[in-house]
Amino acid sequence: MNKRQFLKQRRSSWREFEALLKRRKPEKVSSFSRLLRELSNDLATIRSRDWGQDLVDYLNALVARGHSAFYAAPPTNFSPIIRFLTVGFPQLFRSRISYFLVAAALFFVPGGLAWGVIQLNPALAPRLISPEQMEQFDAMYSERKHHDDEDDEAGTPWFRFGEERAAMAGFYVQHNVGIALQC
Repeated sequence: MNKRQFLKQRRSSWREFEALLKRRKPEKVSSFSRLLRELSNDLATIRSRDWGQDLVDYLNALVARGHSAFYAAPPTNFSPIIRFLTVGFPQLFRSRISYFLVAAALFFVPGGLAWGVIQLNPALAPRLISPEQMEQFDAMYSERKHHDDEDDEAGTPWFRFGEERAAMAGFYVQHNVGIALQC
């Protein structure tokens, strides 16, 4: 095939592609992608046969515009997200409030009941947690009265106990946040 036949055969698809570039109709995506591939093939053919730099420049510019249009990221629009957070989610929450109340009751009522029972009868605590865990909690959260530079009975300076509490608090925060992110 010579240059004249090639141009006569392919020029109409180039014009169709230019028209699609101007309109940017979403329903024409399949034909747009097909024409972009054909146009890229035409550019490679014309380059390999050395049929003129003007034609190569024209097709190269057309392919570049098509590539930019086809692969460009859509503009970021935060308004749907903001609208959902300010309007949609509160409406959804109010319409499903009964599910929330049931879930909250299933979460808080057993914990509150267990706490109340243990407060009334501390001897029942070993039924919920092991004695080793109770000793650890007692050691972590018991009130210790120390003076500035005095050591406790075990010889541990009072400030180390405070550092241990801070370290445990940091551990709990990191652990719980890690679980939340995994969920």
